[in-house]
Amino acid sequence: MAVFNNPEVVAQGWYLAALSKEVGRGRAVSRTLLDRKLAVYRGDDGIARVLEGRCAHLGADLGRGCVVGETLRCEFHHWRYGPDGRCAQIPGQTEIPAFARVFAYPAREEHGGVWFFNGPQPLFDLPGFPGLRAVALKPQTLRCHPHVVACNGLDVQHFKTVHGFEFSQPPELSEPGARSVRLSLRIRLSGKSASERALRLVTGPELSADFTTYGGNLATIDGRAGRFPVRVLFSHRPLPGGGSASRTFLFFEKRSPAAEAASRLVLGYILAGDRPMFDALEFRARPTPEDAPLAAFIRQVNKLPVFAPPSNAEPA
Repeated sequence: MAVFNNPEVVAQGWYLAALSKEVGRGRAVSRTLLDRKLAVYRGDDGIARVLEGRCAHLGADLGRGCVVGETLRCEFHHWRYGPDGRCAQIPGQTEIPAFARVFAYPAREEHGGVWFFNGPQPLFDLPGFPGLRAVALKPQTLRCHPHVVACNGLDVQHFKTVHGFEFSQPPELSEPGARSVRLSLRIRLSGKSASERALRLVTGPELSADFTTYGGNLATIDGRAGRFPVRVLFSHRPLPGGGSASRTFLFFEKRSPAAEAASRLVLGYILAGDRPMFDALEFRARPTPEDAPLAAFIRQVNKLPVFAPPSNAEPA
């Protein structure tokens, strides 16, 4: 079974559930992963958790429930689920049915967001730039599968045709691991366009960037624009119908309006013109020899295991 660009399966990997500020202490929110419902909540202990979002009883939306201590209470019949997904209490019942459980996703809180791994246990670490301050840009909904969006930075040919980039040296392809593809770019700013001339005033004559994918839906940029480092994390979560809920994070060593402005300028320059193409694209995976980075990414993604939780499964 092909995994790449398949709207019917979800590859194992890290997905953004919500920004940390969206899940205050004692609050729950609903999210979707393809056609699945998720419940994200923060208990009185301050820890954010992600559960399968349909109550095991009659399928109510757990994200609409109430947080009680470290448990999440369904709004319908007040079944309470613990951090492990097991039902801890049912009003008026002393015995808990064996089916009274939901899947508890591995979750962690980093970069100002609550993330979950779609699988029994993480197969790789969440990428990013630990220790740096993260700034989340506005969310976007793209009419394109997350795999296609994530690999855009590996498309050397489109940098030339769509963006008119010139390279000071040939882009270099590498595979740092079984679930990562990296393209190292050195972009020459010739000053042919107004945007290039404006950018060159800030960055100098060249941009350098390592674009790296992680799994099928995450990618980073680790680059430099003159005296400013440019560090970016792209995240994409699949939506019903093949779309993508996308969020981008910028990273900085400290609060610096100049560094943030430079990063936004570089990001806008690199991504200019891509959005309309994503929304009109019906992707066909037919890479040519010039598309070696894309071919490497597609090959890696097709080897990723997929996962759907064993909904309300009997305990082992």
